[in-house]
Amino acid sequence: MCPEWDSFDRFFADMGERPPGATLERKENSQGYSATNCCWATRKQQVDNRRNTVVIEFKGEKRTMSGWAKHLGLPYYMLWNRIRKHKMPLERALVSNTLSKWN
Repeated sequence: MCPEWDSFDRFFADMGERPPGATLERKENSQGYSATNCCWATRKQQVDNRRNTVVIEFKGEKRTMSGWAKHLGLPYYMLWNRIRKHKMPLERALVSNTLSKWN
């Protein structure tokens, strides 16, 4: 934590009041807590910023696996099974939103 935040007043001046449902989030997990590296975020945003979150780049677009599932209208477990369990090529896993033996 940055030395300035030893004072709650300084922390509050930097970050403001906590929005409902938000918690303090580091933008870059490898860096410390400071005004330039922190923001208020929802639980979902924090989950997407974990070191172990799977990020998939496809046709120049990056999304988390859960983000791709939502974008495609697929249940997360179905996309996870296609990519991780069945080793389906990304082209097929991310383009086909129909039920098949790969689900």
